[in-house]
Amino acid sequence: MKVEFDKIIFGGRFLLLPMYLALSLTLAVYTLRFPVQTFSLLYNALSFSDTQILVAVLHLLDIIMVSHLIVMIMIGGYVLFIRSSVEEPKLKWLGHIDPGTLKVKMSMSILGVSSIHLLEAFFLTVIILYDQVNMLPKMMLGKNSQV
Repeated sequence: MKVEFDKIIFGGRFLLLPMYLALSLTLAVYTLRFPVQTFSLLYNALSFSDTQILVAVLHLLDIIMVSHLIVMIMIGGYVLFIRSSVEEPKLKWLGHIDPGTLKVKMSMSILGVSSIHLLEAFFLTVIILYDQVNMLPKMMLGKNSQV
C-alpha cells in the first residue's frame, strides 16, 4: 500500500509537464513580439525623442529578460522535478542545477524585469511632466489673451 501511494505521489510530478509545454507557447509569443517591437522602434527612430527611444529599448530588454526567465523555469523545473534522477543529463550544465541555484537565478531575473518596469515608469512620468511643463506657458498666454 505504501509503495503504491509513493508511486502515485511521485508520479504526480508529471502533471507539471503540460505547464512547462504551455510555457513554450508563451515563449513563442514573446519571440513573435520581439521583431514587432524592434520594427516599431526602427520605424519611429527619427521621430522619437531620446527618452522614447530609451523606453522602446527597455521594452526590448524586458522581452528578452522575461524570455530568459521562462527558459530558466522550463529547463530548471524540468530538470528538478520531471526528469528521472537515474537518467544522465544530455547537457553537462544541467547536471548542477539545484533548487537553491534555480531560486537565485529566478530572483535575479525577476529583479531585473522589475527594474526595467520601474525605469520605464520613471521615464514615462518624466515625459508626461515635461509635456505638462511645456504646456504651462501656452496655457498662460492663452488665458491672458482672452482677458
